[in-house]
Amino acid sequence: MKNSLVLFLSLLCLQANAQVNSKNLRIEPKNPQPETIKSIEQAEVVPAKTEVQLEQEERKAFAQAYEFYKKEAYESSIATLQKLRTNSSLTQSIYYLLGLNYYRINNFDLAEKYLTEVTRANTIQEVSVAYYYLGLAQFYKADYERAMNSFELSIDTSKDPEQDKRADRMIEKCIQIQNQLENDKLKYTLGYTVGYMYDSNALNIAPQEDVVTGHVFSASGFFAYKLWQDKDSTVEPMVYLADQRTLDYKLKLTDQMQAADATMLLMSVPYKTIVDGYRSTTSVNIGLYMLPSDTQTRDMSISLIYVKQNLGTRLTTDLDLEGQLIIGRDDSQITFYDAADNQTAIKYDLSGALRYSLGRMQTLMGELGFILNDADGENASYNKVYVNLAYELPTFKNTYSTLKASYGSTNYSLSDLGRRDSFAAFNYAISKDLTERTTVNVFASISRNESTIEDYTYGDATIGVQYVYLTRF
Repeated sequence: MKNSLVLFLSLLCLQANAQVNSKNLRIEPKNPQPETIKSIEQAEVVPAKTEVQLEQEERKAFAQAYEFYKKEAYESSIATLQKLRTNSSLTQSIYYLLGLNYYRINNFDLAEKYLTEVTRANTIQEVSVAYYYLGLAQFYKADYERAMNSFELSIDTSKDPEQDKRADRMIEKCIQIQNQLENDKLKYTLGYTVGYMYDSNALNIAPQEDVVTGHVFSASGFFAYKLWQDKDSTVEPMVYLADQRTLDYKLKLTDQMQAADATMLLMSVPYKTIVDGYRSTTSVNIGLYMLPSDTQTRDMSISLIYVKQNLGTRLTTDLDLEGQLIIGRDDSQITFYDAADNQTAIKYDLSGALRYSLGRMQTLMGELGFILNDADGENASYNKVYVNLAYELPTFKNTYSTLKASYGSTNYSLSDLGRRDSFAAFNYAISKDLTERTTVNVFASISRNESTIEDYTYGDATIGVQYVYLTRF
């Protein structure tokens, strides 16, 4: 350091002496050569770093910030981006990557701020993605109207069908949540259904058992009251009543009439919660099941009490998982024929379902379940494995359709006969909203039951219509 200072002072002295000598000698300087002028101009005008050099360095820094982002080092990516100039050609790209970083660390306010700047400028190729993530930031801020607008603009500016599907699914979610928020303000829910069905095998018996057709009329209704509600939980007791009547003179003459007709009364108290994205519904249920003992009256057949637990969570934007467990007890009040048919039982029903959203209001659902019915009667005791596959989609004239395929394998605890059944069915239903409160459903199904015991091998087909009314107040 000392040597450098001495050298610097020596240079200053030499320069001063040269200036004095020049004045004393009065030597007129010669005209400099063009190369000399050019060198002097460059030395005086060109800064330490050219714009080109700055641009190159910033692009390297931006690339490094992007690498941090890909490695999920979001804080490091933000720190690198914040050091870059915001008046260069990279400005919108910097804002875009800042918005994505802030979204990833759940800072939705800053994510919205930077992504809004990107969408206003509309100068980068990724503007449709910016609209999509802007919509997500607004969605998680519960600003559903603006979120839907951003998702719609994402679709308008996108050329990626998969991104369009994701944006469309988010629009559906916004609408569902808005509807749910409106419904949550209401305390009472009332609904009822009435329907007619033509059944080709009303008793579900083998052909040699004199199969009869039935014209089946059904009605049901429920009333629910929202007893308690806060932002995370709801308690909403409900009463449900359903009745089914088969009108056919042949059916009335059989002693198996109770297999077709029934009246059910159910009281349920569900407790619903949503915590950290996990949905839970726990309900206690008490029911009465009444079957006809003759053509005029119905007697108490089974009383039941059970606890039902549902758990659900969203695995990804498109995939939803739900599990269900039912544990209960049935007490048979009358036996159907003898003690071998006693319905008194401890029952367990465990199932899991995956629901995949395909976009454009299309959903694919798969369900796998197991039932253990440890009944007193040998003909009523069984274990069953079942699987359901359903596809829901919008169809013509603003209708909504559901196609469902089902299969079940049932093993009865018959020590002598060793009965095993396999059941397969295909159902199709189409719904049409008539008003905000009313819906009409038309449905059809075919089914087949195969059994190691010939009397339980049968086929069945049904077609029907149902009117649904639902109101909240």
